Amino acid sequence: MNLTRFGSLLGQLKPIWSRFKGEELFTYLLIAFMLAALLYNLRGAYPTLAVGKMVPFDVVSPKDAQIVNKVATEELKVQREKAVPDVLVVTYDKFGSIHDSINYFLSNLESTKDLPESQRIVKLKDMAPFLTEKDIEILISSNPKELEADTNKIFVLLQKEERLDVLSNQVASIISSLKLNPDTSQAFMNLILGYFRINATIDNKLTNELKQKAIQDITPVVIDVKKGQVLVRSGEILTPEKAYLLKELGIMDNLSGIRNFVSLFLFSALLLFAFRFIVYNFSPKLTLDRGHLIVLGALSSVYILFVFVLFPISPIIVPLASISLLLALIFTPAVSLLYSVILAILVFFFGNFSLLGFYIALISAFAGAFFGRGIQKRGDLSDTAFLFSLTFFLAVLLWDIWSDINILDSLSQFAFAIANGFLSSIAAMGALPYIESTVGVLSPLKLMDLSNPSHPLLKRLQIEAPGTYHHSIIVANLAETAAEEINADPLLARVASYYHDVGKLKRPQFFVENQKNGVNLHAEISPWLSATILTSHVKDGVEIAKSYGIPDKILDIISQHHGTSLIVFFYHKALQSGFSEVEEKDFRYPGPLPKTKEAAIVMLADAVEAAVRASSGSVSPKIDSLVDRIFRNKLEDGQLSESPITLQELLRIKEVFIRLFVGSFHQRIEYPDLANLNKKQT
Repeated sequence: MNLTRFGSLLGQLKPIWSRFKGEELFTYLLIAFMLAALLYNLRGAYPTLAVGKMVPFDVVSPKDAQIVNKVATEELKVQREKAVPDVLVVTYDKFGSIHDSINYFLSNLESTKDLPESQRIVKLKDMAPFLTEKDIEILISSNPKELEADTNKIFVLLQKEERLDVLSNQVASIISSLKLNPDTSQAFMNLILGYFRINATIDNKLTNELKQKAIQDITPVVIDVKKGQVLVRSGEILTPEKAYLLKELGIMDNLSGIRNFVSLFLFSALLLFAFRFIVYNFSPKLTLDRGHLIVLGALSSVYILFVFVLFPISPIIVPLASISLLLALIFTPAVSLLYSVILAILVFFFGNFSLLGFYIALISAFAGAFFGRGIQKRGDLSDTAFLFSLTFFLAVLLWDIWSDINILDSLSQFAFAIANGFLSSIAAMGALPYIESTVGVLSPLKLMDLSNPSHPLLKRLQIEAPGTYHHSIIVANLAETAAEEINADPLLARVASYYHDVGKLKRPQFFVENQKNGVNLHAEISPWLSATILTSHVKDGVEIAKSYGIPDKILDIISQHHGTSLIVFFYHKALQSGFSEVEEKDFRYPGPLPKTKEAAIVMLADAVEAAVRASSGSVSPKIDSLVDRIFRNKLEDGQLSESPITLQELLRIKEVFIRLFVGSFHQRIEYPDLANLNKKQT
């Protein structure tokens, strides 16, 4: 890679890295650590075990494996080596002395014949201690001269071979050719080989060669271990053999355990950062706040637990589609598919699970993302049970066909597939409200529920403050279109607009859009009190919305939709009232300033709609200048200083607002009054 291209790549990564806030980076690393810890522990790691100590729990195998038992294999080699006798050799130069020793013994058979038999045997035993008394008795009863002649014959016929085992075979072969009775043959052979043996030495080189040859064909001792098999029972003393087995499975090796954990952590972090990179580039309007990251971590943990708890029953029954469906509902289908595939890769490759499990995990990822795409209301979630069941049924059928498995033998798998569909749907339906309420994540489904005109708070707004409700509808249309234009969240902008002025329910008659018959209550009170009433609708709105369970994101927009704007009309009225001390801060909203693009859009839409409504709004140039003035005032007043919205985006929003208002206030043909027309004709 050349330096220019490398620099270009770093330039693309720099803005992404710079957008990482400390909290966000820490959360991603924390999720990676948590995933690594779960995978590491669920795979099986017991670094505290030691040989000779009692095992405090059942130790089970984390996987199927064939372990070569090196200890048993080495013991087998030792036994084979011991079975190989030492190779004895007799150098050829000793053959003469051995021959003489044998003849000397035979001559003493003749010379000692006058001695008592017991003394004779003792004397001959001293000369040949390797012979038994029975051998000596047989040799005494034989003819020494004939045995001497046979001895001479044997030494003549012997080959020049030094190995004692070969010499023994030769001697046995020659003696067997002699016409001796069996007892004499055996005693005579013991005599000759005895003298050879006491003159023999060990050939270490040849002995080692034979031992190595003996162990070459040894098949290693292999132990078949099944996943979930209990290797050591609780209360047992850990033996070296069992410790070796645990170490080979990666259960006891501390260093290996550390390496495994670090590799899991780094791989998890790499996948999470890849996920963040892709979301940043392809879903820029998706904001991953603290709540979203908590959901990612929690659902990742549940995913891993689902796999490790239910996978031993059957990989087909694990309801992983519920995780991808929840991700699709809380984020987007594309994000759901991406993250579910990342989890599948992480869990099933590091968890040593089967290919069938990985296949089902991928099907679950696609199914959850695809079926979550079309869900518009909570009632649609129940339909996913049938769709999931059908999907898994077909997936198992295709797997069986591909694997050449008899379908009739897979009836239990089909039952698991159908059960998986219902379990996934039920789990998602049960978890979504809990996630929304506990974590505060605002899902599209929740927003759709809040946008329903029959929502109690919106119904109340329609009845008690119809002008404000109508104003909110127009603001919602403006905000939604503007959010779409700049890749913000249009659904959030629309729903927040519906609720942004619910604080006016406390005193609806003090707001011009709700006043009837031209009666303005502010004409009878001081500008300071008017400002207090107007500014209080923000705080009142947050309290009313909170009492109806409106989510925090919308509460934030309610509190921020005026920022610290100046209530210009009553400020000028106070200046003209003649009071000497008029402080601007008394006529400003309490804030805070908008923190998100959606909050900024709602602020601008609210201000523009109110201004256009207050004017005649009949000609396009007037609307252009009015909208431009409001945008300029908000910028110069610093109301958008804490929002991530850019000047380029503000220009596009302004164009959207002007286009929509020009379309709404186009000139119409004035139709003549038919009654007046008839009078003129008469």
